[in-house]
Amino acid sequence: MTTLTIIQTAATTLGLPRPSAAVSASDSTTVQMVALLNEEANILSRRHDWQSLVREATFTTVATESQGAISTLAPGLRHIIGDTIWNRTTDQDVAGPVTPKRWQADLTLGVTSAPWSSFRIRGGSLLMYPAPTAGQTAAFEYVSGLPVIDQDAGTDKATYTKDGDTSSLDEMALALGVVWRWKQQKGFDISADYQQYEALVRDLKAKDSPAGLLSFGAPVARRDNIPLGNW
Repeated sequence: MTTLTIIQTAATTLGLPRPSAAVSASDSTTVQMVALLNEEANILSRRHDWQSLVREATFTTVATESQGAISTLAPGLRHIIGDTIWNRTTDQDVAGPVTPKRWQADLTLGVTSAPWSSFRIRGGSLLMYPAPTAGQTAAFEYVSGLPVIDQDAGTDKATYTKDGDTSSLDEMALALGVVWRWKQQKGFDISADYQQYEALVRDLKAKDSPAGLLSFGAPVARRDNIPLGNW
């Protein structure tokens, strides 16, 4: 579904005329619905670490405390996924984020010979201490705050700006979100629509990523390398 088809779906559900254009429309109803769609996409993207919004960032280290602006290293970053920063050159994880107290203590004590670096984010920059060797490859995973995909460039962005834009989020949830938000703006009862929306979001969250098996019995030996058949 695109910007236009999401708005058309919401309009049909609400019993309103289906618009032929969305972003470029001038009528107040469609303009409001596009604004509500952008609001819904922004809020829904924050409600869960959706796997469709998980990105990987890789960068080359520099021999200074600051590794650069986090917005440059990870465009659209909402937050780094814990325990995912690794130095791929040294095969070591980058510990952290450390507390400001611990960070200042390390700097004060001049801890420069640690076997690995620690990190924190401060002032919009990714800091590593002790400073790594320049030219190493490091990587981490993060959740993006850019849920919309541009129709032309195929790049992530924050809002719907073209009728052909699509989304990394579930588009039926987006359409239902527009419906209850529009009704709320107009002072209508939203209880049934909101319950339907919330039920769908809960289901999407539960099924978003496969979960490992939880066993209450004794550990089972791995059998990846055991051939099938009689043995």
